[in-house]
This record gives sequence, structure tokens and C-alpha cells, in this order.
Amino acid sequence: MSGPKVVRIVTKEELFSRCERALARFESSCSEVLRIAKRADLPTSELEENLKRRRRELRQEIDAGRIQGLEARISAAEKFVRAESKRVQTEAQHKLERERERERILGASARTLASALMGTNSGLASKLLAAATDQSGSKTSRCAVLEALVKESYEVLSHDQK
Repeated sequence: MSGPKVVRIVTKEELFSRCERALARFESSCSEVLRIAKRADLPTSELEENLKRRRRELRQEIDAGRIQGLEARISAAEKFVRAESKRVQTEAQHKLERERERERILGASARTLASALMGTNSGLASKLLAAATDQSGSKTSRCAVLEALVKESYEVLSHDQK
């Protein structure tokens, strides 16, 4: 090919600056994946340690001045975090679906047991119906209340059978 060629010289300061920006994007991605995992109440200690270790290694590279090819390594680490973020989001979605199904089953059990307890004077039937229709609080706390009431109902019914 003929014609003038343009060559741009990249200074060391520019490389440092680009690496710092790439590291900032990496840290932002790390914060996002940890936020998603914590919000979904997923275990984060191993993930958090892994991300801290990667960040520390990349920071050491910048501080030591070993910036040759570092921007590409930081980008690769950021791609890993984005993939991990997608995995965590999928896991959070599956957990939410399992919790919904668990709550649905417990609610159905509570309504069935409430109808079986209607003839007793335990007052448990009204508690069961109230708990089955209550939507306040978190899913975890609602399920815990429903589980306790269902267990108590089984005990009352089994005691009545004897």
C-alpha cells in the first residue's frame, strides 16, 4: 500500500490512564455482581474473595509499572465478571422461582388444613387462612410462619386422630 502512514505514539502516562480506567470499570462490574448476589441472598464470600484477589493482582501490576498488555488482561477479567454476573442473575432467578413455588405449596397446604380444622376450637384455622393470604414481609418470613403453622396443624390433627 502506498501513501502516507500515520503512527500515533502512546505515552506511558496514557497507558497508565487507560489501565486505571479499565480497572475502574472492572471494580464497577465487581460491585454490581456482588450487589446482585447479596440482594438475592446468595453466598458471596468465595466470589468476593476471588474478585478481591483479582483486583489486588491487577492493582499490583499497575503500581509496579508493568502495564505492557495489562489493559487486555483487565478487559479479560472484566469479561469474566460480566459472565459471572449473568450466572449470578440466573441463579437468583432460579432461587426466586423456587421460593415462589414453596410459598404456593405452603399456602395450598395451609388452606387445606384450615378447612380440616374448621370443626376444632383451636383457632388455628383462622391463623392458617390469615397466614396463607398475608403478603406483608419477605417471602422467607412468610414461608417460615406458614411452615410453623402447618406443622402445628398436623400435630393438632394427629392428636385429634388418637
